[in-house]
Amino acid sequence: MKLKQMPIILSLLLLAGFQLNCREEGAGTNGGTDGFSNKVTDVKVMTIKPRSFTDFIEVTGTVKADIATTVSAEESGVIKTFYKDKGDWVKAGELVLELKSEVLQASFEEARAVYLLSKATFERQANLYKDRVISEQKYLEYKYQLDRDRARYENLKARLEKTRVRSPVSGIIVNRLTEVGEFVMPSTPLFEVVKVDTVKIAAGVPERFIPYVHYGTEAHMTFDVFPDEIYTGKITYIGPRIDRQSRTFPIEIDLVNPKMKLKPEMFAHIKIRKTSLDSVVVIPRDAIIETEAGKHVFIAKGNVAVKREVTIGGDYKNQVWITNGLKFGDQLIVVGHRDLVDGERIAIHD
Repeated sequence: MKLKQMPIILSLLLLAGFQLNCREEGAGTNGGTDGFSNKVTDVKVMTIKPRSFTDFIEVTGTVKADIATTVSAEESGVIKTFYKDKGDWVKAGELVLELKSEVLQASFEEARAVYLLSKATFERQANLYKDRVISEQKYLEYKYQLDRDRARYENLKARLEKTRVRSPVSGIIVNRLTEVGEFVMPSTPLFEVVKVDTVKIAAGVPERFIPYVHYGTEAHMTFDVFPDEIYTGKITYIGPRIDRQSRTFPIEIDLVNPKMKLKPEMFAHIKIRKTSLDSVVVIPRDAIIETEAGKHVFIAKGNVAVKREVTIGGDYKNQVWITNGLKFGDQLIVVGHRDLVDGERIAIHD
């Protein structure tokens, strides 16, 4: 009898175990509504407050001499002496070299004497003409003689002055192209001078930034050799067409160089202000999560993380200007946000 009841007892035990297992699985499935009711993520937040935002266009450029000119002879002759040498600083109009001019000087002195005599003679004859002592024809002959002698005198005076060669600009002599004793003709190059008390910075701006670049816009520059010094200049030239290879527009920036520390071909790091705003939403770049669907952040609502889609207006270095999706007073999650999902429970820590 007992052996006959054993299969029945085993069947009842198996049925009871199955029902208990189903109840446990049901509790695990329906015990929470969000799938992570028991998960709490530790986070840190920042309160969004009105802030200013400035971003810059950053490009590189090189120093160019404001004026670089080759000075050539305007009179023929033998070079007598150089008063300035390569590397010397000269002022505009300062004497740099002189040609031998003994023969020209003698001709000039003769022409000067003839001119002064002709001038005195004409003045006497002009008085006689006023008194009607001489005819108009005679008066005109004396006047013609004076004009001719004056022209010869002034021509020789100008030629003599051209034997004393001066720098047309203030700057540094960067090259001497002739030597003492050398015979030169008009148009023979003598020396090169560059103006460096002011310089130009030549650079290229990518085409996407050209709407933000204007004549007179300030630019701030640093140089590798003077990393702690910031120079400020203004844009004075914007090229009318793009460079086909670099896809940039050429620009020039005028820069005062009073101590002449900046030399041609030095490398410049340039920052041009693009946007400057006050009282806007600015957040750390790291707070933004990018996916194929777009950009979003998480804010704290009580002890729950809420996902917010955001629109970026601009960014510079680690700061991002947000134009849509956040408002002042929002508690932005800045630490612990990378693995959050919308609606997840959080614990805020300082």
